[in-house]
Amino acid sequence: MRKQARNESISSEAFIAHFNSHYGKQLPVWTATETMTFGHLNRLFSAMTQRDRQQIAVDFDVYQEGGNGDAHAFSSWLEHLRQTRNYCAHHARLWNRNHTAPLAAPNTVNEMNHLQGAEVVDAGTRSISRAASRLYGTLVLIAYLLARIDYSNETRNRILTLVTNFAAERPNRLKSMGFPDGWENQDIWQSNYVRNEELTRQADMLRDVDLLYTSDAANTLQCKESDRERRGLLNYYRKNGAVLSVPGTQAYRYPSFQFDMQSGNLFPDVIIVNRRLLNGGQASEADRWNALNWWTTPKSFIPGDLSPRKAFEEGVLTREVIDNLLDPRDDE
Repeated sequence: MRKQARNESISSEAFIAHFNSHYGKQLPVWTATETMTFGHLNRLFSAMTQRDRQQIAVDFDVYQEGGNGDAHAFSSWLEHLRQTRNYCAHHARLWNRNHTAPLAAPNTVNEMNHLQGAEVVDAGTRSISRAASRLYGTLVLIAYLLARIDYSNETRNRILTLVTNFAAERPNRLKSMGFPDGWENQDIWQSNYVRNEELTRQADMLRDVDLLYTSDAANTLQCKESDRERRGLLNYYRKNGAVLSVPGTQAYRYPSFQFDMQSGNLFPDVIIVNRRLLNGGQASEADRWNALNWWTTPKSFIPGDLSPRKAFEEGVLTREVIDNLLDPRDDE
């Protein structure tokens, strides 16, 4: 914190002077990050709550097998980039050296799978290949992140041209940089490579809602006296389609807007909507994504073109509006 305060005090950035003169010297995080080093950003990420770190990983399509964001893998990426930046800033040799900061290659990130080694370490996890510890792995990571930040392959193509020109007269340079055989056939290097649209849509939806894990969600059901009864009620609601859980996770997560903290139960209208959307508990994973999409997408039929969730929170998602948006079930 002292280093960060010093960085801010000696900065000549106009936006810092403007903020200090108008609001004081306590910079908000979205301003402070502009003055942070890679090391400070990495520490900031490590100090965040597990949920926030997982959500950032989700924003970059980095998932664990169970569906939660893979904060550990993303943290290794930040450290790898920090080390790479330091090599460049100090004019150190980069092109044919081994990185000491391990580069995680999660099974769930298809573009990184070819960086995995052949040896199985534990629980199905594979070792890291030579390609991942050399410059090639860094370039794959940069290309992957750019496709999610810039939505373009322009910078990736410029880097690739620079590298291939460097190796044109000495093909063995590619091998020294860690380029594996057949690298040019990998999806990440194709001219039409883009971020998976479905993963983008899902990340956008998850960013828009506050999620509760099972223990926290059950704890809101104070209409029941014991923890066991609360967990039982939550499980009953989930199996019968009364409560929506986020798809694709082994550890269930529940959008918090469904829970009435005052009554210690679910909101009655939420139960009605969810049972209609989730077919009374017979919903597939695709149905649950569609249900979350329904809750978070603005509807022209709702006054102000609000999303059903926003309309519900503002008290304008009446039963009449619900009936016009969703057909009632026979068992209501």
